[in-house]
Formats: sequence, structure tokens, C-alpha cells
Amino acid sequence: MSAGIVTTADTSGVLALQTAGTTAISIGSNQNVNFAGTAQRITGDFSNATLTNRVAFQTSTTNGNTSVAILPNGTGTTAVFNAYGNSDPTNASRLLIGIVTNATADIRSDITGTGTYLPMTFHTGGTESLRLSATTKAVILAGGSTSANGTGITFPATQSASTDVNTLDDYEEGTFTPTLGGTSTYAQQAGSYKKVGGLVYVSGILQVTTLGTGSTSQMSGFPFTCSVGPRNTLAVAYWSSTVGSLAYLAFYVPAGSATSNTIATTAVANTVQDGYGVFQNGTYVIFSGCYHAS
Repeated sequence: MSAGIVTTADTSGVLALQTAGTTAISIGSNQNVNFAGTAQRITGDFSNATLTNRVAFQTSTTNGNTSVAILPNGTGTTAVFNAYGNSDPTNASRLLIGIVTNATADIRSDITGTGTYLPMTFHTGGTESLRLSATTKAVILAGGSTSANGTGITFPATQSASTDVNTLDDYEEGTFTPTLGGTSTYAQQAGSYKKVGGLVYVSGILQVTTLGTGSTSQMSGFPFTCSVGPRNTLAVAYWSSTVGSLAYLAFYVPAGSATSNTIATTAVANTVQDGYGVFQNGTYVIFSGCYHAS
């Protein structure tokens, strides 16, 4: 016959294909294809190095688009696609994509049995741009490196500066060591900072034992160079054993410097003295404030 092999179904309207006396595939009167038995697989060359030679789904409509659908049956309300991390799906990492109980559209990093939960990653241009940790609900943004641990947003160790003034491009926490330089020695000498974008908040404590050749009016060691003005003032919450009885004391970090200058006055006045020398043996100050980093 010119049509090749033609097989007519029995009176039930079901066409069955058998192997070793057992039905493997049947086609019902509604022309739906059914795989009999369990653990059936559709196999073919899905991994050919030449992409056009791989087995693929393709519409039979000339010049048509292909849209593959998965449907629940009858009153069922869940239709999902599952991808497993190994050939035995019993104990495996699993990616689930689909509609669950007609209530949520899910993308899940899941497991079966004793499988391992994997992080979810998103790539653009061959580079990872977003990672969802397998152990927390945190969103980790990539910026040269990513973190699979911790909660919050991770910025790269080296700032990737943005020209957009509305973009937060840096966050950092750390410590610094305030110093008067020279041969000064200290009973206490500590500082900490938080940098959010271009704004640096610092707090510190400095208690001089011996001033030696150290500065009487300039404190160095701040973590970042100050950007353009106006001057960035640091308040002094406490001072003792300064040169002179002070009515006002503060520090400021001038533009282009990581060293603060002292401003002070010994009496109520309409002008404070810039560069006032307050440090000597025993001087003790506690300070904090913000300045703009380069």
C-alpha cells in the first residue's frame, strides 16, 4: 500500500503497540497517546554537540511558533515541570517550575528524598547577576563576587562606583586608628566607621599618655579621604585634660584630607579658633560624626 503499514484498531477504538506481548503505547479513539506501565522514558539524542541534530519539540504548522503545554487532568489543579540532578529521581536535587494547586506560580529549588538543596542563580551575558541562597531567604546581589551566606545585600570588596547619583554603590564597615603622629603614646586609641555610598560615619576615642612630637591640633588615620566641602564637622561628646579651659571643641575633616583639624574656643565668642592646639599629655576625647568620602 502506498500509505505504508496501516493498522486498524479493534472495536474498542484503541490502537495498541505491544512488545513481548505487553502493551507499551496505546492511542485512544480521541487520538491521545498513552504510555502504559511505569518508569517509561522518552529517549533520544538530546545532547548532540550539533544543536540542530538534537531531538526537539517543534510545531507541525508551517512557519508556526512552538508552545509546549503541560496540563492537569480533570479537576486537577497542579501542572509542574521537574528537572533532576541525576538519573535516579528518588534522591536528587530538583528544580520545580509550574502552577501549584492553581494558587501559586512557583519556581523552586527543591529536593526528593536525601537530595541536596541548591542555590538558585540567574545569569546575564554569561555572568552571574543574582543568587538566591539555598540556606536563607536572602537575595544576594552580584557585584564582582557573590555570597551564598548571610542575609542582606553584599557589595564587592572594591567599590564599583556609579555615575548615577541615585544609585547606592557601596557599603562598608570597619575600624581605624586615630593618631596624632610623631612619638605620641596612648592609653586608649580606637575608631570605627560605617560607609554608606559616599557618606562615612565615624566614632572614636583617643586618650594621650605622652604627646611627644605628636600634633596638638591634627588627628590623622581616618579611613577615607574627604571629598569636596563644605567642611565636615565631628562633634566631641567628652573632653578632659585639654590645653586651656574650653567652652567649645570640635573637629572637622577638610576636603582632600584624611586628617581632622581642631576648632575650639576658650570662651563664649562669635568666632571659634581654627587649628587650636588642645592635645597634650593626658588629653582625653570621645568624638563622632559624618563626612563625605571621595
